Amino acid sequence: MAGTFTDAIDDRSARGIAAAVGRMITRGDLAVGTRLPTVRELSKSLGVSPTTVSEAWQTLTSVGAIDARGRQGTFVRQPTGPGSPRRYRRVTEGPTGVTTTSRRMKALAAELAQTTAIVIEDDHSGDIATGALVSIGSALPQRTVHIRSYSKSHGPDLRLAAVGGAGDVVTAVANRRLLGPGWSSRILQAVLLEMLDDQPTILAVASARAEYARRRQLVADVLESRDVDVTGTDGINLWMAVADERSALVTLAAQGIGAAPGEPFQVRRDAAHLRVTVGLIETDHERIANQLAVAAGGSRSPRGHR
Repeated sequence: MAGTFTDAIDDRSARGIAAAVGRMITRGDLAVGTRLPTVRELSKSLGVSPTTVSEAWQTLTSVGAIDARGRQGTFVRQPTGPGSPRRYRRVTEGPTGVTTTSRRMKALAAELAQTTAIVIEDDHSGDIATGALVSIGSALPQRTVHIRSYSKSHGPDLRLAAVGGAGDVVTAVANRRLLGPGWSSRILQAVLLEMLDDQPTILAVASARAEYARRRQLVADVLESRDVDVTGTDGINLWMAVADERSALVTLAAQGIGAAPGEPFQVRRDAAHLRVTVGLIETDHERIANQLAVAAGGSRSPRGHR
């Protein structure tokens, strides 16, 4: 068994060993229940210290990839990741055009302060949002992790995000990545870093932010004039109430308009809604907004013109 590891492990640092074994588990080369070599056996086979192998085993144990059972040995566990059951499988990318306020953040922080919960803030809109950034991390810094995406603001091909916050949580995330590809393109990272400090890019992102806000407001004005309740004052998405979610989706699809059902975004099912990415509507806002209103079950003509 140790010989198999010798062939598969190129980087013989603790991190390299953990990454290589993690990939073997993910690929299925090491089946669930497989007994792994002892620390002493593997350290001798690889020509490294037992401490190095022990650190690698600790990293894999911390992410649930292997299970140390004392004298019985160390065994492969079913790793968490793609294909594993998740509690919120139906939840997809949101937010729904709503920016968290300082008042809301303080209220949440007060409630969370009474628990031991870890707070994960996923800011996927980033610089295209007009609202000021507020974070629970200002109140609970040791339990908050903030993720800032740059895909929407600086280009979808970047597929990069920065993460910061509670050190032990960030370390656990870094260790978990060892079970996957475990890297982000250094070239793309360098490109993004350059863009963040480039004045023409800064101006272009500011222009895009203002344009998205303008497009959203044009659609929202028409919907509100047609008695359609609208929520969302930021980003590229808009949250609108509908009489029947399924019917509204079908009606819009027949007209070539895609929208996301509201149900996966709701913790509590109070009313039917749709999420619409209005930031992508370049022209003909009034016509499209009227189509949205009809699908939503709003009035057939703007208020005052019925």
